[in-house]
Amino acid sequence: MEIVDTIQNLNEYWGPPAQNWFDYFVDASKLADLLAKPGNQETVGRLAIQFAEQAASTQKEGEMMMAKGFSNEDIQFAERKAACLILCAMACFAYIEWDIEYLIDKYNEILSVRILIENLLGLCRSSETPSDAQFAEYLFAKWAMAVDRRYRLPPPPAKQTVNNPLLVPDLQLTKHENIRKMVVDTRTWFPQVISSLEKFIAEAKDLSVPGVNCFLTPFLEKGGMSLGVGIAGMNVLCMWAPRPVFSLSTVTLTGAEIVSACRFELLRFHFANGAMDTALELLKQITLPTSTSPLVMIDRKELNGYYLALNVPSPMPPVPIGAKDFIPDQKLLTDDTSTFRRLRVWRQRAVTRTSGQLQVAFRSENVAKDVLEGRATSVRQRLLEKIIQQRFIKSLQRQISNVRDVVVRRRIDALLIFLCATVAGMREELLRCGWDTPSRLRSLASQAPKTVTPPVSAQIVKS
Repeated sequence: MEIVDTIQNLNEYWGPPAQNWFDYFVDASKLADLLAKPGNQETVGRLAIQFAEQAASTQKEGEMMMAKGFSNEDIQFAERKAACLILCAMACFAYIEWDIEYLIDKYNEILSVRILIENLLGLCRSSETPSDAQFAEYLFAKWAMAVDRRYRLPPPPAKQTVNNPLLVPDLQLTKHENIRKMVVDTRTWFPQVISSLEKFIAEAKDLSVPGVNCFLTPFLEKGGMSLGVGIAGMNVLCMWAPRPVFSLSTVTLTGAEIVSACRFELLRFHFANGAMDTALELLKQITLPTSTSPLVMIDRKELNGYYLALNVPSPMPPVPIGAKDFIPDQKLLTDDTSTFRRLRVWRQRAVTRTSGQLQVAFRSENVAKDVLEGRATSVRQRLLEKIIQQRFIKSLQRQISNVRDVVVRRRIDALLIFLCATVAGMREELLRCGWDTPSRLRSLASQAPKTVTPPVSAQIVKS
């Protein structure tokens, strides 16, 4: 009986666990292979966040050891482990070309990005080369501006996520409060940030950007030896924690590109603060950089918006995609690569601008798109009509070949099993369209029987 209960309580896992920071930290050659190949931006960006969080927790652990009087070997081991984790985090940060906007938008972990920025400031300020401190100053200015743009309007108050009779700390409330404190702290630095951007414009100097090897090579060479202090005590091969070598690999951004990027940042800031005259002068002096580095890249659509808002003739061609190009017709219905089909706002607009059978077709295609993208919200209510069910299944059959992730495919199958049990006629339509394969849909996936509460008898009412 215990074995049966144990099996029933097991959680089914539909794929192997994703590799995290620990897999790459204990195997430095694996991390080096990952950073040597292009096209791993998403994986490396996630690792940068994980390494930063682990470095912060290890630093706190070292402070706690020092306060409680632990041995010097334990304290040194914590300090050197944190230094190695910081090197790994910075190597991953350099791989994605120091793209702050990408990390914030992709992972929504702005507190972890702050850890990366603060540790980079500490590494660059302790360097003897002035160009390293200049890069840290520039990156901190871009970070402060990114925080100001996202939190100029305060976010809605956090809601309690747990029933808390035992006064357990709510992580959501704690995170919201930490973000609020971070925004307040960052805004205290704004006079210095504005002064730094104006200094970069006035000096127009080239900027040396450290590369991956500045951080990865010291970790590969001395990371393992420095951590030996926890085993061998003071008799180790490396007496100090490894530090980055900024002269190993650098990329130079020209002064003109730095000036244009700084002017664009100041344009955003002054326009948001209502200083239109200053914003207009900056807009007239901006030139588009030729580099594709996220450190100096300017969003053409956003810049074109400032030209329109300040009534200045734009030297750039008009934006090709707009509402006037949106025609919800039969051709757009099956054009799965179109921008108007990939963006959900245009998919909803197609439903409101059509009627009759074409509207039914767009509603069915939209449900299929949401399921394939993992946004299966209110699917049952949207599939009550039989004609929508038929078009929905055909749309899934047409696009399912583009889903190569095994886990996503299994989630779609699980959703169909759920729909078979809760939506009338769904299983019959799936079988009729040839969707069912051996072991794909369970035989138990059928609609639950409808039960009606019997009316109260007249005798009971009279009594």
